Amino acid sequence: MAKRIGKYKISKREAALSLSDGGTFSSSLISAGAATVASTFNATGLITATAAITNNASGGTGAGLVGTGTAPSQTILTVNDEIITTTKIDLTGLKKKSDVGDVIGKAGTNSAYLALYAVATHGLLHKIEISCVELPTATNALLDFDLIAHDTTTLTYDGDASGGTSMTAMNGNIALGQTYQSYDGAAAIVGQPTEGQAIYLAEGNTSGDNLYTAGMIIVKMFGHKTF
Repeated sequence: MAKRIGKYKISKREAALSLSDGGTFSSSLISAGAATVASTFNATGLITATAAITNNASGGTGAGLVGTGTAPSQTILTVNDEIITTTKIDLTGLKKKSDVGDVIGKAGTNSAYLALYAVATHGLLHKIEISCVELPTATNALLDFDLIAHDTTTLTYDGDASGGTSMTAMNGNIALGQTYQSYDGAAAIVGQPTEGQAIYLAEGNTSGDNLYTAGMIIVKMFGHKTF
């Protein structure tokens, strides 16, 4: 059955007109469901989202960051030239060695990195946040985390990243529901990784050689496009 737009009858094909066919919207564009844009979407007016606008990134994290719980996920969103990289990490099944600067990861699986840094992808980093949404548990659970960038991309549990670039150091334990921000630490400056370096979640204190049995944290890196 034909449909109507105003006083005009249209076919099913016209009703399913794709933006790939071209065309200009002179008024509001409203989607009742999810809308996917495969490339660049330019708007000269206001875009309003009742839920969220996200740009999903795949393959951002390394294999050694996958424990026995939920696999890590990562999104990269650019707003007004600020790039926000958000990584959700389930610590369940990951190990810590009890050595400051060592990488937290899955024993026997290389590359426990959060990201391989690229200025075009992540921007010039100026702030880091680490949030605790499920309290980590283990025998002598480590709650003090650092972010370290290192030239070696294959580090995992018990790998020494202490010789790399310290991006931020928590300098204390995080609590459930707390967000650590880089300017709360000893230095407000975010240590800048170099192109291609791996960014690792590392031990900020000693706590015993143990396996995490629970714990979820969210790491946000805020960067800005070069200009």
